[in-house]
Amino acid sequence: MRLTDRFNVTGEVSEGDLGPGGKLGTEYLYSDRTTLYSNYSLENNERTDNGLLARRGKMASGFRTRYSDSASVYAEERYTHGDGPTGLMHSAGVKLVVFDRVNFGAKLDLGTLVDRVTAAELERTAVA
Repeated sequence: MRLTDRFNVTGEVSEGDLGPGGKLGTEYLYSDRTTLYSNYSLENNERTDNGLLARRGKMASGFRTRYSDSASVYAEERYTHGDGPTGLMHSAGVKLVVFDRVNFGAKLDLGTLVDRVTAAELERTAVA
């Protein structure tokens, strides 16, 4: 739903075999090239490690900036909580469009997730 020319709100609610879920998001057009955003989602899923149902919430906030038709960057903070690993992840990336059908991108994720049940810590440093 567009509230103003610069501010947009989205949302959805769902119900299924695994329980209720939903998503709420906002997007603000800071300039003609930069967008600020924040989203929260609550989902229920079946964990692959033990087959039990799990409820998980995710909050993501960040920005995207388009420098030209062929180059854009983003930075984002993601907080995850619930029945699985909990923690904060930092993410940044760049996308380059060389030709109409050729895209290149790079992404960096840093952070620590902690499983409340097992107290296991997952230090994540990923480059893609």
